[in-house]
Amino acid sequence: MTFDEKEYITITANSSKSIMQRTIALAFLSDSSSKIFNPDFSEDSQNALMLIENLGCKVNKSIESIEIIPKTEFSFPELLNVNCGESGLLMRMFTAILSIFPNSFIIDGSGTLKNRILFDIEDILKKLGAKVKSNNYLLPLELHGPIKSGNIKLDASKTSQFLSGLIIALPKLSESSTIHIKNLVSKPYIDLTIDSVRKFGGKIDFENDVMKLYPSVYKGQEVIIEGDWSNAAVFLIAGAIAGEVNVTGLNIYSLQGDKKILEVIEQVGAKIQYNSEGSVESKTEHSQTTFFQKRELVAVKVKKHELKAFDFDAKDTPDLVPYLSVLAANCDGKSAIHNVSRINFKESKRLELIIKNLSQLKIKCSIINDTLEIWGGELQGGIFETGNDHRLAMAGALASLTSDEKIVIDDTDCVKKSYPNFWEEFSKLID
Repeated sequence: MTFDEKEYITITANSSKSIMQRTIALAFLSDSSSKIFNPDFSEDSQNALMLIENLGCKVNKSIESIEIIPKTEFSFPELLNVNCGESGLLMRMFTAILSIFPNSFIIDGSGTLKNRILFDIEDILKKLGAKVKSNNYLLPLELHGPIKSGNIKLDASKTSQFLSGLIIALPKLSESSTIHIKNLVSKPYIDLTIDSVRKFGGKIDFENDVMKLYPSVYKGQEVIIEGDWSNAAVFLIAGAIAGEVNVTGLNIYSLQGDKKILEVIEQVGAKIQYNSEGSVESKTEHSQTTFFQKRELVAVKVKKHELKAFDFDAKDTPDLVPYLSVLAANCDGKSAIHNVSRINFKESKRLELIIKNLSQLKIKCSIINDTLEIWGGELQGGIFETGNDHRLAMAGALASLTSDEKIVIDDTDCVKKSYPNFWEEFSKLID
């Protein structure tokens, strides 16, 4: 029985590493213990846990939950090496966080992270009073704090990850700070950060690209990590192009930007159905403000249908682009994905490899004015190059579902960065 002959195949969404890493960072800075339920165990999240352990936190792990007990008083060696693995978010976030301490650190990483540009991290932290020295805007980075509160301008046109770090770090200072943000991309990730900070007691105002961050005390929380829409997108697209898939455990009210995959699937004409799995409303009170958050878990069913070309702006959802490129290859006509150039600053030169891989699979594609144009066609076999990029490996898996010939993915292990059991789940589609 082939994939498209099977009834709905059910996949449970894995936990969001974006929310997990932010929660770990806030638990590290809190004045009491936190407990994380439905934790993510990807390599990036494991590296985050090891990092805070090296900084003095106690971490108690089980399959169902993780308890983080922060240090009441921080005391670091004269010079501490901090390794962020291959996580860009971890590196940029903790560079900002560690800058609030009157200590010296060497921030480093491994693999593809060594080649990822730091952009204006060095310049911003110097303006706030830190001593910073990078390797020509690459790792390793020498950091000597502390920074002071201030009024800064930040260009967020290439990445929002360092901004997330500042949002977490600056409320721990004794005076208020203001960030004037221009060219903000990936705004949903900033919304996620603000939401997480507020849950832990942080005070933030954000309006008209101006963010005010007030002195705050972070208090430990119990946090349930919701399902990851970025990785769920792979299986939702699989249903659209090759069969029938049911993805469970997704929060329909999620702030995750990659929830927009639903809009694309509806746009191309695949059949889609939502089934509620129950809802929970939580309340968090801080100072004079009460925050309500509604979580409604849904199962999303997607079924193959005649697919038409689509038009999509990826400004806020760059992680969807590799998967959308495969979806476009399976649609009738020319699809357009806009604002794609900055994905070359991810784990690989992602855009270049997408074009190279599609071309090798005999799919016509081109770049015009920051727009990726892809003409639907019959995918042929060949080598699918990942550049050690987890999202490209998963895109290659998607392409294999409708290829006329065998597709060989040159690095299958790199999915461990975000989705350790991806191949186990993907095998359900083809076994």
